Amino acid sequence: MLSNMQREEEAVIDASNLSSFELNQMILDEVRKGRRRIRVLNVLGHRFIGANIAALAPEGTTITLIGTVGDCLANFNQRINFIVQGNCGDDLADTMHGGRVIVYGDVRDVAAQALQGGVVFVRGSVGNRAGIQMREYLDRRPYFIIGGGADDYLGEYMAGGVIIILGLTRSSRRRVVGNYIASGLVGGRIYIRSRVDDSTIGVQPPKEDIQLYLSSLVEEGVLEQSTYLKIVSKTDFSYYRLREELPTPAFERIRRFYTAAHAEPPSSEYRELNTEEERELGPILQDYVITFNLPHQTLEETLTSKYTIISSSR
Repeated sequence: MLSNMQREEEAVIDASNLSSFELNQMILDEVRKGRRRIRVLNVLGHRFIGANIAALAPEGTTITLIGTVGDCLANFNQRINFIVQGNCGDDLADTMHGGRVIVYGDVRDVAAQALQGGVVFVRGSVGNRAGIQMREYLDRRPYFIIGGGADDYLGEYMAGGVIIILGLTRSSRRRVVGNYIASGLVGGRIYIRSRVDDSTIGVQPPKEDIQLYLSSLVEEGVLEQSTYLKIVSKTDFSYYRLREELPTPAFERIRRFYTAAHAEPPSSEYRELNTEEERELGPILQDYVITFNLPHQTLEETLTSKYTIISSSR
């Protein structure tokens, strides 16, 4: 075994000519020796990094990866700190229970799937289905913070934890998030530092079907013509808008279009953080700003901005 001084010395591995299997074996060998700091150079699409040491590496082990990391980094992670100085492939931090994952670039699809502990910080943007099936247990709440934006199905089937989309690196002409946000969400919260159209939250039925059914309610006398015309004059046929503007009998008839195949769409509101949220999220956002060495004013901006806050309607 290594001495305490040797454990703190950084082991350096050159991945240039290594397969994914060979690289993971070399990392495992260093961990078994007791090494707590490992730096891997020239990473080029290597996959499954960290999966074979999730339960072996001691608290405080840090693995720094230089290059482009492949799929399935930090799956099942429990206590390791992963630092990626580059971009990541799919399925980052799948079923992670603890530890930290810091990515200085972008991440592709299905990042932080079933994340249930620890933190994942991404400086850039993420692809489709980020944060799906996230969950929390007792006081173990995961945090997933994305500096840029996210594509479709953000937080799908989410059951716990917190996702924050900061929109720091996006183009002013591009939406921060895609469509079908929080589809099937039953727990947890999503904070998006931008106003989000209700029509992009959850899975919405086709507008043509809704309009046709509303027309039939007018013919039945359940809905007044004036109310019908007011509703169809806008493009927003979202669940909560219809609940607000339709009389109860008409809404009860049409709500089945939104809940037959899916749970009731999650609720959303556009506002500043309240005192309790500032107390919870302030240290996490401060950690994010310090980690990426961002200007101090970024912390103030993110704490005082308005967010679209999406949570379970139950």
